[in-house]
Amino acid sequence: MRFLKVGLIALAVVFALVVGAGAYLLSRIDKNALVREAQAAVKEATGRTLKIGGKVDLRIFFKPAIVAEYIRFSNASWGSRPDMVRARRLEVELARIPLLTGTIRFDRLVIIEPDVLLETDAKGRANWQFHTKEAAAKPADTGAPFLPAIEVEAVRIADGVFVYRDGARGTQTRVDIKMLDRKGAGFGRLYPITVEGGVNGRVFALKGTVGNPGAFLTAGATCPFDLKITAEKVQAGAKGQLIDVLGRADAHIQFEIDAKDVQDLATLAGQKIPPLGSLKARATIDRDKGRLGVRDLDLELGQPDALQVSARGSIRDVIKPAGVALEVKASVPESKQAPAIRANGRLEDFKDGVRVAGLKIISGKNELKGDLEYRPGKARPRIAARLEG
Repeated sequence: MRFLKVGLIALAVVFALVVGAGAYLLSRIDKNALVREAQAAVKEATGRTLKIGGKVDLRIFFKPAIVAEYIRFSNASWGSRPDMVRARRLEVELARIPLLTGTIRFDRLVIIEPDVLLETDAKGRANWQFHTKEAAAKPADTGAPFLPAIEVEAVRIADGVFVYRDGARGTQTRVDIKMLDRKGAGFGRLYPITVEGGVNGRVFALKGTVGNPGAFLTAGATCPFDLKITAEKVQAGAKGQLIDVLGRADAHIQFEIDAKDVQDLATLAGQKIPPLGSLKARATIDRDKGRLGVRDLDLELGQPDALQVSARGSIRDVIKPAGVALEVKASVPESKQAPAIRANGRLEDFKDGVRVAGLKIISGKNELKGDLEYRPGKARPRIAARLEG
């Protein structure tokens, strides 16, 4: 027992010495000098200015931690406002051991009242593209930039605003984050996440799992996710993975959407469309080396007392478009002015445009069969129909 008692006393003394030494070293650190060094490093890496208008607290024992208030990161010279990023408070806990392997791991990251503006100008320049003298002197590099491996464990964001402004289209999407809470990694290194907020004034809630967000900043990395979003009249789910986001930006995503009113879905995306009724859709999206494909599409749009449209099939490349193979159906109910109309056919692409092959239109006792072609043309689009009764 005496040995145990002496051991505990010795351990307490060592602990007190460590804490005391840590407190002494912390008191001797020139915080202003560290801030200046951080600002210089940011300036060299990005060509932008970092300002910290409030207090800065440091903790070096147990887990290294930094707390900074009233942070501002400058915008591009052509930007619509002086700052690209603002935040009232930032708290970071840094893990020591991973640093030995060249990995930066934040055990805890808290951001209070972030205000982030991502924007492009009319020429397509983006304010997240940084330019420095060193970068300008080097040959162009089409690959993803080199960044150290970054891992982030627990994350909490409160009262945040994120805005994306498209200068070419003149559109803007605003995302308000009332609360974002992402726990530490669980089974399979997946992180549970919960978000409450709004998109363009429409309230939403998100729940699910994501991979390490540091993968977004690491060349060649893959970030898996499984998310479900609930809004007032919209339910959606997406599961898959994003690959090499800063490089080739490939993706494999399975999604489902159930919107009571497609206008609500368009509002979430920052778009305005005429009333089209409800939307149910599911499909798999693949982006590979710039090609964007859709397969296993099953879509239903419309409402019982108005136009209804359905489409099933795939599109090998949406951008061109190419490899279009969709079975399409449409119907309009009977009205005082006209009888009911039903139509179906196969939407496919050809050299000069797209067409509906095997088109069949039924209206009352009348029936038409044939093909309908659409050719964009350089001067004006052309529509050609070959139908017979």
